[in-house]
Amino acid sequence: MRCLMTAMILSPMKTSRAAFFVAVLAAPMWCSLMAQADLYELELHLHASGGIESDMFDTNGQPVGEAAAGGALLPVVSAAKSTRPAGAEWNFTGTTSGSSLWVLPKTSQPGVLFLGLGTEEISSSDVDGPITLTFQSMNGPSGGVFSMWDFGTFGNMMPLVTSASGFNLSNTLTVAANDHTHFNYGFTTPGIYDVTFEATATLAEALGGGQVAGTGTFRFGVFDTGSPYPEPDPMQGPYVFFGNTFDNYIYGNGHVDLGVALAPVPEPSSVALAGLGVAGIAGAALRRRMRKR
Repeated sequence: MRCLMTAMILSPMKTSRAAFFVAVLAAPMWCSLMAQADLYELELHLHASGGIESDMFDTNGQPVGEAAAGGALLPVVSAAKSTRPAGAEWNFTGTTSGSSLWVLPKTSQPGVLFLGLGTEEISSSDVDGPITLTFQSMNGPSGGVFSMWDFGTFGNMMPLVTSASGFNLSNTLTVAANDHTHFNYGFTTPGIYDVTFEATATLAEALGGGQVAGTGTFRFGVFDTGSPYPEPDPMQGPYVFFGNTFDNYIYGNGHVDLGVALAPVPEPSSVALAGLGVAGIAGAALRRRMRKR
């Protein structure tokens, strides 16, 4: 269907019959160059367990399994507040030794959000190799720094991501398809952190190959001692935190994931195609005028 549309766009009205046949012949080649990667994208979203055990709820207080990346506040409750350990290896977190550092840990701890990274919605046969998530930006409170890290086999610090400047980090995460993993997340001050990631992967040859990508912004809310994360009573939205409204609510001690899925790109609308056709006609007319000069 897209190739037929391409032929129509490549051969605007009032062109010669020869030009039309050239466009028809060129369309499959154009579509081949586009590859199947243009038919897919990586979708970043929030993912929770479904059914009555879900830790995420909609405006009616009903459990939901998925939401848009920024559709719910990821709560970093006051129980996550700790002090930054000594050692220069912690400097990338953006705070000094002994200062406050809110941490969502890699391992489950009572009273704190257990945040995972899930790619279970991507079959390992659909991609060639791993999925890469690259930290793009963070918009947050004054002085706020977002960071991520892991620990090696022998407990050595492995810095992964920081929004602070002056650190030579790749700011990337590499995860396998159809997998579920956890990292440590750090925050230096209360407020809302809008954290944007780009996900990239290579499609398997069976799907035509080529790179697919997608971007999503997740919203973290950091709460200090004395300013607890509120639980709506009754559980009914929309939910407002730090003056921002959300359609979904996540328990402060829940288990949710930053999800990555392979999704089809929506077909172009008829309006968009009509616009492309008009642009093609205008371009052809302009080229004819230029040749006459």
